[in-house]
Amino acid sequence: MDNLFMQQPAISRTIYFILEYGGNLIDSAVIMSILNYLFEPISKKFQNKYIAAAFSLFCFSSLSITHIISNENSNVWALTLFLCAFIWASTKRCSFALKIIFASFLSSALIYCDLLSALTLKVLLPILMKSLSGYLLVFFFRRVVSKIITYLLILNMDPSPFRIPLQVPGSYLSGMIMFSLYQLFFAMSFMSFYIYTTGYVIPVFIKLFIILFTTSLTFIIYHFFFTAMLKLQEQTAALLHEKELEMQSEYLKQQVAVNKATRRFRHDFKNHIFCMQGLLQEKKYEELEKYIEGIEDMKFMKLTERFCSEESLNIMLNQKKKKADDAKIPIEFNIHLSDKPLGNTVPICTLIANLCDNAIEASEKINDPKVQVTMADEKGFLSILVQNRTNENVLRSNPAFKTSKLDHPSLHGQGIRIIRRILKDLSAISNCESTDNHFCWKILIPRDTLSATT
Repeated sequence: MDNLFMQQPAISRTIYFILEYGGNLIDSAVIMSILNYLFEPISKKFQNKYIAAAFSLFCFSSLSITHIISNENSNVWALTLFLCAFIWASTKRCSFALKIIFASFLSSALIYCDLLSALTLKVLLPILMKSLSGYLLVFFFRRVVSKIITYLLILNMDPSPFRIPLQVPGSYLSGMIMFSLYQLFFAMSFMSFYIYTTGYVIPVFIKLFIILFTTSLTFIIYHFFFTAMLKLQEQTAALLHEKELEMQSEYLKQQVAVNKATRRFRHDFKNHIFCMQGLLQEKKYEELEKYIEGIEDMKFMKLTERFCSEESLNIMLNQKKKKADDAKIPIEFNIHLSDKPLGNTVPICTLIANLCDNAIEASEKINDPKVQVTMADEKGFLSILVQNRTNENVLRSNPAFKTSKLDHPSLHGQGIRIIRRILKDLSAISNCESTDNHFCWKILIPRDTLSATT
């Protein structure tokens, strides 16, 4: 039919080429819009309108040139569509697997809706294919209307807008990768069959049923995937809030205990002073030392060390010091903060608590453990450094930081997810370094984001 247009009036050829190559521009716009909706960019520069315009031009040029030089080979055009989607997905903050999954999904969804619109009109209104104007109308639905429908279908898979989590369980990814690549292969095969098959070996309504069933199945499975990711995100958020509440509850309990011990000490203060003064006058220094050590309330109050001026941070660090001491793991805190308040300390306490827990738990497996926690103010940033000794290169042996706990399989990796969620919420810069005997997590948090979360 395309060769037939070469014999038609110039106006008809012009309309055909506008629809053909304009459809390529719409394809690039759909790809950009969907991926922008689902993922955050790896850098703010990729939100720039000039970068977006440059990618649209690149996508349009690639699809158009491929269409021409491949002698209108549909498979080459489909692969180019996949590559364009993958390139734009590469600018998003997500794993390589998710880039493959959504590049395959978007390219196959665009192909399916293109074919579905053409077959639907061919079945319902077969008379359209017998005239030039009818063919142009069908082509308009294929190249323009179907792409708009695809865009709306994907955006409405779930009524609540959300971002796909950075960390997705491996079981989800492996299944979705296989399904998405299969769908892309099937879409390419069916498009080739639809375009190049001569005669009516298979009735058109059977073709319509096959493509309708496959398209519906594709969107249903991806809808379930989106729903599962949303539930995972909600579960992570709920666990984060639960940990924050536990920390605040522990903080209040310790504050109440300190206050009670202080009141008891004040009540017996005069008696203690008289006893200690008498022992001092009699120069019974050893008995005086034993007497002081025997005062239980003073023992309790000594347990609460002051690392900085932030009370909630002090309580949390004391909790982690006690946990490390109970596990007989040396832990060292170097806290050098300015007098400027941190603002909302809850995310900071939750972040450091999870980092310390991970470091302490990892140190339980080695013979010569040591954990170091450093916090300091550096040129408008809060610097956090948590390091511990290891017996292997963690980034090489366990790059995804998979947990070794077997007691609660449903909560595997939640600590790492919480850490990354907080880093994302605080616009933090983080980096992990590892050698054969050392692991370190470096974090820089802009002070402005801490003030904004109060």
